[in-house]
Amino acid sequence: MEGLKLQTMQSWAWTVVPAILVVYIVFRMAFNETTPELHFPVVQVPSGDTRDAIVEGYKKAPINPPRVVLPMSMFKEVIELPEEDMSFRELVHFMFDGKHTHLGENVDALVSAIRIDLTKSIGGLMPILQDEARIAFATVMKDVKESWIAIPAQPYALQIVSRLSGRIFVGSELCRQPEYLRTSTMFTADAAMVRNDLQQYNQILRPWVSPFLSSLKRVQVHLQDAKSWMDPVIRDILSNTGEKPKTVAAGSRGAWISWLLKYLPDHEKTSTKLGLLQMQVSFASLHTTTSATTNALLDLATFPEYVDELREEIEAAIADDGESIDENGQLYFTKAAVSKMKKLDSFLKESQRLTPLAFDGLSRRLHKNVTFSNGLRLPKGMLLSFPMYAAHQSEKNPISGIQATAETDSAPLDAFDGYRFSRMREVPGNEAKYQATSTGPGQFTFGHGTNACPGRFFALYIMKIVMIFVLRNYDIRLPPESRAAGRPKGKTAGVSNLVNSTVKIEVRARVSSNTNSSEV
Repeated sequence: MEGLKLQTMQSWAWTVVPAILVVYIVFRMAFNETTPELHFPVVQVPSGDTRDAIVEGYKKAPINPPRVVLPMSMFKEVIELPEEDMSFRELVHFMFDGKHTHLGENVDALVSAIRIDLTKSIGGLMPILQDEARIAFATVMKDVKESWIAIPAQPYALQIVSRLSGRIFVGSELCRQPEYLRTSTMFTADAAMVRNDLQQYNQILRPWVSPFLSSLKRVQVHLQDAKSWMDPVIRDILSNTGEKPKTVAAGSRGAWISWLLKYLPDHEKTSTKLGLLQMQVSFASLHTTTSATTNALLDLATFPEYVDELREEIEAAIADDGESIDENGQLYFTKAAVSKMKKLDSFLKESQRLTPLAFDGLSRRLHKNVTFSNGLRLPKGMLLSFPMYAAHQSEKNPISGIQATAETDSAPLDAFDGYRFSRMREVPGNEAKYQATSTGPGQFTFGHGTNACPGRFFALYIMKIVMIFVLRNYDIRLPPESRAAGRPKGKTAGVSNLVNSTVKIEVRARVSSNTNSSEV
């Protein structure tokens, strides 16, 4: 009997003890960061404001690399490294639980459709975008009359931008439906909530926790809704499995989907895949374009001295190029006319320089251990970025630095100068440089290299159309009680620079507004 007890105890020991050890190891890993110790300078900013941290880090280590945030001297080497070494896509997949949200997955088809088809079709899309702008402004701004009225800038901008982009991506019927607008806007918000929820847990535990997050369940509902909306569209374009997509005119229902289908293998030509791609393009563009547009409107309200001159440029460019007539008999201004609005382009570029969507940039996640040419070694899994906010205001910036500021009689780099870049383009040889869409040394708003934002051209035209409609049809200002405080501030969340959705501006319909049919 005692032998049996001993055997039972031994069996218990061999079963339970290893289990206890496994649990112990997991908990040790869960509550102790596994990132290797890195002997880099540490930035400590009592205010907790990431902007201060970025600037302080840039001052502490302008040449030698600080922790995670690398000096600008290394940006060229980083962007030239192959995707196998490090990538932005891997960073998104890691941060947003790509296994379940599908964010950060391969989007080559999406990038190709944007870079090749969408960008080259912008000229043909101008009448369609302006048609939707007329309808969107009439709907969203219906309560704006000839007396001043306060409106929250960001929610109004979100409604208008989502309508314009949606007109191209899903067509006129769907882009105006409240259910679609809610899903396309909330997908990004809920995906961000997935990221925030997961950050409460150690990396070891995240795969186990993720499936139970309510935020992830909402993301999955959005994806299912997107699939259902794509069902009838794809049936119209592909009548039989494997059939080549029908040719659809730019701006017509299904045109965007037909572009995507050109780059997808046959087994991915499904409503599930297309719904996912729709949500991915919303994730990448909708809130970013809305935030940049809102910031530009806040700058316009804060600095009213720019209004008259911008209006003069807009009217002169449209008069010089002439307006065209769309198929419905409506007048619209052309892409060529917008390209002549260099002051408006400069105003938007300056707005993004001083109020970026994030205080860092060119972010990557390492796929493997990497040793740089200066001897710096970073381990696999490390997240790295560059101090863009500080670099864009640095006197050593090759584009907007102290030399360029002096040569063009521009304002100091920490001050808003809406025509900073248009003056730089007046210098012989610079006519095609320093545009809002430009990337390169000193111009990192849209990244640089192979990972530069492919949709920046489309996004800028949406922003410009919104700004043109506002300037031609409305007066805009800060509420009297807000003017003493100056330009409304955003909210910081980590390295993100978020627009405060509660900030209001005052608007009224222009009494002297032009009355031709291209306006509201």
